[in-house]
Amino acid sequence: MDRTTLVTLLALAAACAAAEDSRDVEPTSDPRGSGCVGLSPAVARGVLDLVNDAATDTAALRRSTAAGGPGLGSYASSGIVQARPFADMAALDRVPWVGDNVCVALARWACNERHACSDALTIATWNVEHFPKSGATEAGVVSVVEQLGLDFVAIEEIEARAPFERVLAQLDGHSGELGRPADTRVGAIVRDQALEVVEVTDLFTSDGDAFPRPVLLVTATWPAHPELGEIDFAVVHLKAMTDADSERRRRSAIGKLRTWIDARRAAGDTHLVVLGDFNDEIDDVGAHDVFAPLLDDPAAGMVALTQTLADEGEYSFVPYQRLIDHVLVSEELLGVIDVAQVRALDLERTWNGDYLRDISDHRPVVATLSVPVAFDG
Repeated sequence: MDRTTLVTLLALAAACAAAEDSRDVEPTSDPRGSGCVGLSPAVARGVLDLVNDAATDTAALRRSTAAGGPGLGSYASSGIVQARPFADMAALDRVPWVGDNVCVALARWACNERHACSDALTIATWNVEHFPKSGATEAGVVSVVEQLGLDFVAIEEIEARAPFERVLAQLDGHSGELGRPADTRVGAIVRDQALEVVEVTDLFTSDGDAFPRPVLLVTATWPAHPELGEIDFAVVHLKAMTDADSERRRRSAIGKLRTWIDARRAAGDTHLVVLGDFNDEIDDVGAHDVFAPLLDDPAAGMVALTQTLADEGEYSFVPYQRLIDHVLVSEELLGVIDVAQVRALDLERTWNGDYLRDISDHRPVVATLSVPVAFDG
């Protein structure tokens, strides 16, 4: 072999090795930071979900971008499969042959091809039964809101302002609103990094027959997704009891909510969430179906996210095992967000203590909404 041929072969080998090694030098002007660690939380979650998935093998990671894959080299692909599971992006970033190029390729694949990236907004309605019910109630509410990462909580049956304010003081990064006082009042807890409150209004303050507790309207924006505009959260707590007059009052309230929703929509405010303790079930039929103006008339444009819970036989009011706490969302909002999950949390079974004695006779009803996120880096 002559010298020229040897030099050529060595150059080709070096080029192949360089092509295989996708870890490049971090430019000081790179605004993302260091490799995978600099990806946004939504993108990072999508990437981690995919690389930790057992179905993501080396063949999937090496699949070309033209074929819908990330197009990684064999060294990076093997390294990822051998090192997983990854607890966080820093662990992925430490894998040899994983640098900015690989992270960008994974992000594009996860978000744009596999649609695995999304931002979540977790909302809940929770009747806290004559809050505070015991000396353990305040700490219990703080624990639930923090552990579940709730972004908006509609609270019903608050009897005293001071304990509510103490709860807010213990919740770092949260603010709260209380509705107009009546026999009890409704309220809202908002995680400040998730939602920005624009306006707070009390509704139906002079209609005690239909609304024994005035409705609290919290209008907010989701700063991570300004394209959604304003979202109206209407917190309700309708008349309790199963007698005919109480049912009439709930039916009247639903009809008036329908009129309010129609007016709101006519004014261009179409992203609506009505949630709270409705004290009635959505799967009643005939004369007992108080929800008909909102849920049976397509022109109302409202969808009960809790219908899936009703279909599954779940309940929110523990003593009588009835599903009376609901989350209703406008069709326009559902047109731009996804519903990731709806749950009635059985804390009476899982709570470290006596939940029914100390906290509430209602389960929190939690809905997780999500917005797909694309990667354009």
